[in-house]
This record gives sequence, C-alpha cells and structure tokens, in this order.
Amino acid sequence: MRNCDAFTYIPQYGRGTASLNVAVATSIVLQHFATWAGYAEREREGFKFVVADRPPPERRTGVVKRIVPAQSDDAGEEMAAVDFSGDGCDLMAGESV
Repeated sequence: MRNCDAFTYIPQYGRGTASLNVAVATSIVLQHFATWAGYAEREREGFKFVVADRPPPERRTGVVKRIVPAQSDDAGEEMAAVDFSGDGCDLMAGESV
C-alpha cells in the first residue's frame, strides 16, 4: 500500500474534504491514463454516450445437476454428479422444452 501512495499522488484543493473515495480516485487515475495513452473519447448524442446495443439475455436450460450415490464395488458410499441436461425440462421457465 505504501508503494501506491508513493506512486500515485492526487493533489487536494480547497478545505472541503481531506481525502477522496476509491471510486473517485480510480476515475481520476484512469482518465489520466486514457489521455496519456491517446484513447479517443466515445461519441455522444446530446448528453449521452453512444454505446452498443445490449445483447439479449441467454436462456440457460438444463444447468442443474443432481447428486446421486455412485455404484461402487466396495461398501463405501461415494457421491457422483450426474448430468441431466438432456432431460428436456427447463427449470428456469418451469416448462418442458
């Protein structure tokens, strides 16, 4: 932590606060890095940044695994995960697929 304090210094102006929270300090450091690296600012439309469309949510089916005792030659009880992903039951939607 001492190395970070020596490596990164953010000057404080005014008497309003004695320190910055981590999110504010990180945003200042990343902004200076982006300027140094020559990154271009994102396009804006009015007051909003132009971003890519959000991909549709992925429906996950058959992700639940049941734990059942495995068949073994010895008397010891072993547990094994059995994959029932091909059962055709979507537990998230509660319907057969």
